Amino acid sequence: MTDQPKNRRDFDEWDAVFEDSDPTRVLDPRTFGQDAGVSATRYQRSPQADQEYQHAAPAQAQPPQQVYSAEPAIPAQPVQAVPASAPPATPLGASSPAAALKRVQFIPAFCGALVAYALATGSLALARTVMGILGVSTYSGLTETVLAVTTPASRAQALPWLITVAVLIAVAFGCAGYTASRMTALAPSKQAVGVLAVSTLGVLLATLLTWSTAQLTPPLAPAYALQSLLTPDLAIGALTALATGVLALAGALIGAGLGTRYHRALTGADARTH
Repeated sequence: MTDQPKNRRDFDEWDAVFEDSDPTRVLDPRTFGQDAGVSATRYQRSPQADQEYQHAAPAQAQPPQQVYSAEPAIPAQPVQAVPASAPPATPLGASSPAAALKRVQFIPAFCGALVAYALATGSLALARTVMGILGVSTYSGLTETVLAVTTPASRAQALPWLITVAVLIAVAFGCAGYTASRMTALAPSKQAVGVLAVSTLGVLLATLLTWSTAQLTPPLAPAYALQSLLTPDLAIGALTALATGVLALAGALIGAGLGTRYHRALTGADARTH
């Protein structure tokens, strides 16, 4: 009866050796005695058993043998991780999409020039009608209006019309710059210059058309050709054309700035909504 508990403790101690995660477990010498040793090692496969197992295993199950070369192995360079959100690399010599959008865009500039032409033509025709009803003097050309303002006798009658024409031109090109800037949302000053460049190209084409059809029975004479702007005084006409270009550029720059500001406000409101 006395040996049974002792034997059971021995078996429990040995079971604990095999169940323990530590491969080596120190045994109690008071329980097992000095003859039994002070440590017990959990069963592990011996190297000789591993060799026998490898000889007994099929050939296809053996791991492939590695061939070692006499030359020293060159350590591989560590691969740098590229974040998923990083934009694709731009090839050498190619411009990025953002840089391309910051240039003068032809289609927004062309649309802005069309807006300027439509607004200037329509608003000047409407203002001419209204001033005719009010009894205010109007003039057919811009140079004629400037000459009338420089003459003391007709200055009081021509000045309201000159101010009206200047305001309408500035507003028309302001809307043109606003249109181009809203279509691109980048580089508003460049888009304003683009609107003026396309408008200047249209004036040059109108001038060429007027010159080429001068011999026809009813010659074609667009209103924005330089022939009508430079007559009847060439020097005053040149200064008037230069002043008109500066006024149109100032209006386009202001309109382009307002267009970008409105675009940023819409972008911020959309970001707050989402």
